[in-house]
Amino acid sequence: MALSDYTAPRKKIDLGGGNSIEVRGLGMEDVSFLVSVHSDDMDAVVEMFRPNKTSGEKITPESIVKKAQDDDGVIAGLLQTFPLLAANIIAVACDEPDQLSNARRLPLPKQTEALIEIARLTFEDAEGFKKFVGNVAAVLRSATPAAPQTGGDKKTKKTKSTGSTD
Repeated sequence: MALSDYTAPRKKIDLGGGNSIEVRGLGMEDVSFLVSVHSDDMDAVVEMFRPNKTSGEKITPESIVKKAQDDDGVIAGLLQTFPLLAANIIAVACDEPDQLSNARRLPLPKQTEALIEIARLTFEDAEGFKKFVGNVAAVLRSATPAAPQTGGDKKTKKTKSTGSTD
């Protein structure tokens, strides 16, 4: 199959009264757009997945999948805490990013259904989601500052101007 033959799979969400929307999975351009518009909210969503530091729990694909599947998981968190982000995800997945106001007015159960389908289409299956989460976890681990290394008895000091050690 050629790329020109590709059509993104879509899922129809029945809104009642003869109305419906069709959603698709999100791509990198969509995620980039959402991050640029909702950067603070996206940071907070990532924080929803961070393990409790005092418990010693580590970020793993399994721990993130478990949190996403909890009764009060990601979808409920998005709708409760980040309603504009949730509505924007729906508008983007409908290929109508200019219809944010209409996405905001969808009934809560329909927003939930749409977000679940968008997540399914974005990650295709549990293994695709776990692979994505594994990649995100690796990025998060690499972004965590390493503990300062001690050089035994050798003392080092940081300079104010460059942050390098002497």
